Amino acid sequence: MKIEYFSHVIVGLVIFICFSLFRKIVPAKKIHDRKEYSANEIKELTKKYNKENNIISVLSIAFTISISYFIYKILNYLSSKSFNNENTIVFIPNHMFWVIPAVGFGFVLILSIFFYIAQNRLADRYDEYIFLLNVNAGFDCIKVYRVMSILILFIVTIITLFGLNWYTVFGNDKIIVNNYWGFNESSYKYSQIKDVYKSTYINNSKRGKIYSPNIILDFDNGQRWTSNTFGNEYNSRLEEYLTNNKKYKIKVVDLINEIDKK
Repeated sequence: MKIEYFSHVIVGLVIFICFSLFRKIVPAKKIHDRKEYSANEIKELTKKYNKENNIISVLSIAFTISISYFIYKILNYLSSKSFNNENTIVFIPNHMFWVIPAVGFGFVLILSIFFYIAQNRLADRYDEYIFLLNVNAGFDCIKVYRVMSILILFIVTIITLFGLNWYTVFGNDKIIVNNYWGFNESSYKYSQIKDVYKSTYINNSKRGKIYSPNIILDFDNGQRWTSNTFGNEYNSRLEEYLTNNKKYKIKVVDLINEIDKK
């Protein structure tokens, strides 16, 4: 089995296991006994709330997209606001990196907004509506939402905090590196750069060679820094700076893998 298909199977299994656990840990029958309702009555309830469900879902998605976009812009701003010195070249997470936590926060928000709108629109019919959701899902939706929200908030908060502290600064006298999982900065003098490479492509298991310009620095302590973890927005500026200001000769390779073969 190809690795990409295998990964899809794994994701499907994880989702199936999660939903199975939800049904066992917080089943809907703990709230209402489904046996009190016939299949036809459940069907009628579903029809009754179909229009309301669509309205609530559309409103929830609209509000969530707006708020998630705002979170995305705020995180982009926070990531870059500390580095405003024109005399430095700063590599910070690519703007697409912040889509991940924005979507995570958005997932929590959409459910919060969904239940809030439902409660305000349906008033005294809210309990019946929640019962219908629980019956169709097979588990207590609100309890599962609370558990999932805590878990997702924890994960995206960790991603966000480390992302805000992930950067590389090329100053006049030294290079400051703080890796994604790093708690302390590493500082290098330019004299510690052993080799500078420029690669053009990366290897992708699905699509083969993909155009992705990359600047690679090998330091004399064996550490390697690559620009493609941040995107290639500042590659040309860094290349010019290292060539003209620091007088480094950049070695051009097709793929980064070729460096270790030299």
